[in-house]
Amino acid sequence: AKKMSSPSITEETIVAWENGDKMPTYRQLQKLADILEKPLEIFLYPSPPSIPKPSVRFRSIYGEYSKELPPEILKIIVYARKFQENLRDVSRGRNPAKQLITRNTFSDDVVETARKVREIINISLDEQKEFSTYPRAFEHWRLALSEVGIFVVKQPFRSEVYSGFCLSDSEFPVICVNNTTGHQRQIFTLFHELYHLIKGENGVDIIDDEQIVSSLSKEMQKLERECDLFAAEFLVPTDDFIHEVTQIPQVTELLEDGGYLDILRECVEPLAKKYCVSLDVIQRKLLDTEFIEPSRYY
Repeated sequence: AKKMSSPSITEETIVAWENGDKMPTYRQLQKLADILEKPLEIFLYPSPPSIPKPSVRFRSIYGEYSKELPPEILKIIVYARKFQENLRDVSRGRNPAKQLITRNTFSDDVVETARKVREIINISLDEQKEFSTYPRAFEHWRLALSEVGIFVVKQPFRSEVYSGFCLSDSEFPVICVNNTTGHQRQIFTLFHELYHLIKGENGVDIIDDEQIVSSLSKEMQKLERECDLFAAEFLVPTDDFIHEVTQIPQVTELLEDGGYLDILRECVEPLAKKYCVSLDVIQRKLLDTEFIEPSRYY
């Protein structure tokens, strides 16, 4: 009763609910679900259902694997799993796509995997550069992934920490994206999670993971670095990136001696717009390709 934070809800009110003498409102049920850290649906069954814990391995903000997901994320995973099962029922257990990308064999070389995925998705780099806006780019990628059997859903997460997650499945792999983050981040999350699916792994993507990567197991540190490397290499292939950078007038002097705002205006922003990615991706790419020194990486 105290956690419900409402003067109209007393211990007697809750006893009346338990005895069936009174019924809570839908809004009160939502609040109760939050308090109990359970999905709302448990109140809508004639008897309490058995709720298996999601098998998603994920990173908490403290860099540890947790056995309990935050309730707001759990609810969205429950939604995504229902979506997955509905797809299975409607499609009679078979993915309707002509080819399912996760059935392909990929090498352990992330760069080579990025190239092969682009061939399978069948959107050239020239086409990508014509997307022009981030929302348009996201929808193009979303449609392209659906053509190769990956179902993408968007939900408003009640936590800005989480960018999205994926549910691996032999027939109906699903990526769920937090649509309260920017489109640039949503696009990166799509391909971060796609690499999880290619590796046959469930995963949850969080923002600012550099802060916790050192706390992860060596195995997961490696996988998370590969997911980020894959997303960056797919969206901004290194060979093409180097070519584009060298086309910028007086780029050497700019990157060596220019101020942060000059580099941002003359180099980072135009390239981010060209590839339809975030400024962070371009800045990191400049560092990885040694166009800028670590001391000049903001």
